[in-house]
Amino acid sequence: MRRLALATLASLALAAGTAQADMYTYTLSTKVNGTASQGTAVATVADIGANTVQITMDLKGFNDTGSGSNVQFVVPWLFNYNGGAGTLTSSNFTYQTSESTGGMATVSVGTTNGANDIKAGNFNIEFTFPTSNGGTGVNARFTTGDVAVYNVTATGLTASMFNEQSTADGNNPGGYYTAIKVQAIGQSGKSGSMGTSEFTPGVPEPASVAMALTSSLCLGIVALRRRGRSA
Repeated sequence: MRRLALATLASLALAAGTAQADMYTYTLSTKVNGTASQGTAVATVADIGANTVQITMDLKGFNDTGSGSNVQFVVPWLFNYNGGAGTLTSSNFTYQTSESTGGMATVSVGTTNGANDIKAGNFNIEFTFPTSNGGTGVNARFTTGDVAVYNVTATGLTASMFNEQSTADGNNPGGYYTAIKVQAIGQSGKSGSMGTSEFTPGVPEPASVAMALTSSLCLGIVALRRRGRSA
């Protein structure tokens, strides 16, 4: 009986130890076209469960000198996807109301270069946020201090499938993991686009839970062995 318990615990520990969850952080600090944003936008793409990836778009790093209608805001935010879990549609994306502030985007899946305004090449996913000044709630602009969170669900989907660079669109080179267009920058109200060709890997919370489970199971194995020796 003790041997069976040890074998079970060992198997569970191995399963927990080999469970992998990835997270990719993208800091959009490279000016691609036009005027550079004031402050920096950050995106994260993370595994949060089986077949579920969370995309977070964060404008807390924006810092404006503008006011009124001249407070910078993001219109399209572009991402890539390699198709590893099959074709995605807008129905695979769920806006997380409790975790988000500011406007809610319209999600489009398919080849896009952001209407050629971004000039960072072709991407696969476009989040288009409201542009009307004076909107409230989900109809508000996506602006300084706001965060937008979307869960993406599909069989076999992982965060690594979004860690792809854009491709050249004939007029502009690719090589960007994600890119945005920013409007109403500063007192002059100029616009520009920002992107990044780099990422920072990390480990999201689910992996931490798996690691903790592995430790607990290993401790259980040790305890059973000690009990067996004293019996």
